[in-house]
This record gives sequence, structure tokens and C-alpha cells, in this order.
Amino acid sequence: MRHPDRQDQRRSIPDTRRWSCHPPHETPVRPLIGYIRRTVATSERDVEHLRRSLVNYAKREGFVLLHVLVDRCQAHTIAFAELISMLARGDAAHVVVPAVHHLAQFPSVQQAMKELLESHSDTRLLIVDFDSEESR
Repeated sequence: MRHPDRQDQRRSIPDTRRWSCHPPHETPVRPLIGYIRRTVATSERDVEHLRRSLVNYAKREGFVLLHVLVDRCQAHTIAFAELISMLARGDAAHVVVPAVHHLAQFPSVQQAMKELLESHSDTRLLIVDFDSEESR
């Protein structure tokens, strides 16, 4: 037989597990970092178009886009190194790129870069092909 006072005590304790660390009226923040690798054939206008596409994608999917990092050529990876640092600090758990070739030129290197990104605190890499999205 249950004691009525104990039942009342259980009901008066708020269920904090349901909302985790966010109050019920707030949507959890989903931080996202964008990454673009520019090639010699990529114009500044193309980079700006890709940047806007990443911003629109983030808004549409419910993310907060923290930064869009851009490496200015295939040989330089300063922005990619900054991306790895940001993931190591825990700034975001999601990374978005406009297409897989923004990670690297060759498929085996692309796979290695993807694995490197996803090895940081369960980071999820989102690869969005904007050309096919626009044709829908």
C-alpha cells in the first residue's frame, strides 16, 4: 500500500530531465561552423554565393551559424586548422560544407578529412550539394 504523503512528495518535485538545461520556452542552440575551400577557378563572387547559401541552410535547418571559414587555395589549410581548433574547444558539434570537394581534391583525402572532423567530440559533418538543391 502506498502512503499518500509520499505520492504527494513525488508530484511536487519538478521533472528537470525533460528539459535538460533549457527552459521549456527556449529552443536549444545548435551551433554550426561552415567551411569553404576556394580553388583557383573560384571567384570572390562564388565564395560570397556559397557563404550566403550556408547562411540560408543554417537558418532553414534550425542552426546558428557561428563562422564560415574559407581557405583561399588548395595548398593552404589555415582555415581548416582553425576549424579543428574550434571543434577541439567544443564551439560546435556540426560542420557544413557546400560539397565534398571542399574538404580535399582526392576521394581518399576527402575521406581522411571527414574522419578527422568527425573524430572531435562526435562532430557531425553535413555535406550539402547546393546545385542539386537549387534544381529541385
